[in-house]
Amino acid sequence: MIDERTEHLISRKLDGELSEDEALELNKLLIRDPEARGLMEDYARMDRQVGEAVRAVLWSATGGAAPATSWQPPAAGDGTR
Repeated sequence: MIDERTEHLISRKLDGELSEDEALELNKLLIRDPEARGLMEDYARMDRQVGEAVRAVLWSATGGAAPATSWQPPAAGDGTR
C-alpha cells in the first residue's frame, strides 16, 4: 500500500518542486518498491494527458494561435490600474 508521503513526493517530483533530499528519498523508494514505481508511472501518464488536454483547449480557444507562454504584468505607468 502506498503511503501519503510517497504520493506527496511523486506529486512534488512531477511539479518540479523536489529538494535534493526529497529526490534522493524518492529515488530510493522507487528502486525498492514496484508499487511506488507503478504509481509514479501512472501519475506521470496522467500529468502528460492533462497537459495535452489543456494545450488542446488553449489551442482551440485561441483559434489555432499559439497561446502566450507566460503572463507578464503591465509596465508601470501604462494606465491599466
